[in-house]
Amino acid sequence: MDKEKRRRLEEKLGGNSRRLASEKLCSLKERISEEIPGFFDKYRFADDDEYLRLKKFREGLEYVSFNVPKTCGSLESDDMVWLCFLEGERTLFDVFIMGSYADMLADTDSFEVFSSRCIFTDDRFEKTVFYDSENF
Repeated sequence: MDKEKRRRLEEKLGGNSRRLASEKLCSLKERISEEIPGFFDKYRFADDDEYLRLKKFREGLEYVSFNVPKTCGSLESDDMVWLCFLEGERTLFDVFIMGSYADMLADTDSFEVFSSRCIFTDDRFEKTVFYDSENF
């Protein structure tokens, strides 16, 4: 196969891979929004800019053990927070949800369907709560 044909084939395969990943992410977001009653009345998913900031934040965390919930700062029930999943299917790591801390805690049973471990953090990443359903 000549170099040009090989390059076009690689581009096509890469495009299919990105399209499939995007479809899987949309499907997962739909499942999450259906699992939680009134999801869009209380929550929203991160937009593209927020997604990049949150992904960088989560990747920079060092979480060695979740045997005990860890907190940095303290979140109040009316604080608006991001929920970042820490385990589950790979696509789940690309889902970030914004809502009030009180609503998030009230809906933890629904979120646990997808992951029992997550992080709640404020928009500036100054207040963070590591949540483990088994030890919270």
